[in-house]
Amino acid sequence: MPQRFQLINGLDNFDAAVRILPFGVTFAVGLIASGRLASNLRVPVVYLIIAGSIFQAVGYALLGTLDTSRDIQPAVYGYQVLAGLGCSLSYTTLLLTIAYTTPQRDSGE
Repeated sequence: MPQRFQLINGLDNFDAAVRILPFGVTFAVGLIASGRLASNLRVPVVYLIIAGSIFQAVGYALLGTLDTSRDIQPAVYGYQVLAGLGCSLSYTTLLLTIAYTTPQRDSGE
């Protein structure tokens, strides 16, 4: 996304970084939410991975449909939110699943 904002939309480095804040903020919020869902609410890990994969696929597919015009479409920010939420749900859940499913002898402790 930063390269798109720089190369296609003609923004400088700082402006391109500011334009991807929706993705970064949603990623951070999704990390916290997925941890809470998995631990406190006991949502099965498989459901979180499936939901994260769907959000991620839809978000990135929609980002791929953007025009190549110099104008920044407002929908790009919503697409970033979907992609960020999907990435964070998938990332955290898969990372925690590995830690809990490996035998103690393989954990490196």
